[in-house]
Amino acid sequence: MHEPLQHRAQRVLQRSYHALMHVTQSERIRDDAIEQFRGRFTTLEGTPARVHAWSPLVADLVVELSAAFAALRILQNEVWGLAAAAAGATSFPPSVHDACNKLRASTAKGTKRATWITPIPPEVRKLFTAYWAQDGERLANYRNVDQHFDVLARQCFLDCAASDFSRLWVYLPDNPENKSPKEFTYNCGTDGITFARKSFDELYALIDSISRQHVNEDAPLSRTIQFHPPIVHELGVRRTTALLLLDHDGREALRVGHAEDQTVSISRLP
Repeated sequence: MHEPLQHRAQRVLQRSYHALMHVTQSERIRDDAIEQFRGRFTTLEGTPARVHAWSPLVADLVVELSAAFAALRILQNEVWGLAAAAAGATSFPPSVHDACNKLRASTAKGTKRATWITPIPPEVRKLFTAYWAQDGERLANYRNVDQHFDVLARQCFLDCAASDFSRLWVYLPDNPENKSPKEFTYNCGTDGITFARKSFDELYALIDSISRQHVNEDAPLSRTIQFHPPIVHELGVRRTTALLLLDHDGREALRVGHAEDQTVSISRLP
């Protein structure tokens, strides 16, 4: 039994929110850490243009950045699954890594094409292989290192030019595909926070490009809230079943409940 497209679409929205939350939180922690260093070390002399940096906030940043890469990697697979299912493909690889490798191989002469590839429009295939070649595979490699081989983000540097702490870098290796920390180099100066934001933006652009294969106009997407396990509405019982806060300040609140006849009610609280 195939999963409904609506379920896949809702999951992509939820995963997108997860990824964006972690990326944005990484940026906020970085900015707070810079301000903390700037406020504490204002009178140092002989400071080079860049120094190693550590603080509890930097440690928090490394943890949050790891979560961002994990969420982005999951989102990659969810976007692929939605696009393939929307095209009518079945029995396709759940991993975008495996899918893109087979999509690229299918263009070679003499290669037998997998049956799940045929329903996917050529333009969608090109979008995925181009995304994977640009930075998608690199993102997957970074996550692979972090999950299976070593802590990805170890080297944090602080820019100190002109007596001002202007930027905090979380250096990532140039060659994550090697998988061996002993072979990692750091000559390109890849900043993990910048790369995470760029990776989210590229996934957003991929989703937008693929969606335009199906619809021509922009439309707002509603975010649903589902309670699991489901709430049991008991006959003959009046009860509050859920309380919702709709903003970070807690100003907008809803009460969800049911009456004795199991009628569901939603009321806005003052």
